[in-house]
Amino acid sequence: MTTKKKMSKHEMREDHFVTGVFKFQEWAEENLSKLLVGGGIVLAVILVVVFLAWQSSSGEKAAFEKLGSAEVFARTGQTQLAIADFQEVMNKYSSSPAASQAAFKLASLYFQTNDFANAELAFKNFHDKFAPDDVFRRSAQRGIAASQAGQGKYQEAGTAFLNSAKIDTLASTYEDDLLQAVASAAKANDTNTAKEAFSLLEKRGTTSDKYRNAKILLIERGILAYDKGEYK
Repeated sequence: MTTKKKMSKHEMREDHFVTGVFKFQEWAEENLSKLLVGGGIVLAVILVVVFLAWQSSSGEKAAFEKLGSAEVFARTGQTQLAIADFQEVMNKYSSSPAASQAAFKLASLYFQTNDFANAELAFKNFHDKFAPDDVFRRSAQRGIAASQAGQGKYQEAGTAFLNSAKIDTLASTYEDDLLQAVASAAKANDTNTAKEAFSLLEKRGTTSDKYRNAKILLIERGILAYDKGEYK
């Protein structure tokens, strides 16, 4: 009696593989036309994916090239050309990271050239549509407040600076926002906002220069009473 040889795992794998190949070959011969059509569909899908990836890559490159062009114009004082390029990036490549940068740089350019009305609008647009996270949204709010102050809209600016400070009490700009809120509100004779911002500064500590400057400002504006030694 012949003893059946036990197959090793390697041989078993080879046997399964060969069997699978023959089964696939038989199936392919029976379904050749379907296979060709299916392969064509798969190939078409692959080509579409490749094309979209290339198009996306090409679009990103074009967006950042236009952004770079805008930055060069801005640095060389060609403001109108810079504005046009920033706006083109925002409009044509709105889903690109370049659009977010263009929106912020456009707002900053308006502010730097003392066009505070357009700066306010641009910072609001960046805040609402292009800011990638809360840090940038907070920066946009500070830009809005500063632009309002630049236009003499001190009451609005005071409120905006105060609201900006309240978003994150641990931010490095917290005390600066409160000081700006005090200064803007005081100019608008908005006593309530000025005192609220000042009280938050006071809670942070009475030894900082920002607290001292805010207190002196409020005394000079008549919002706080003067006590002997306040100016030391």
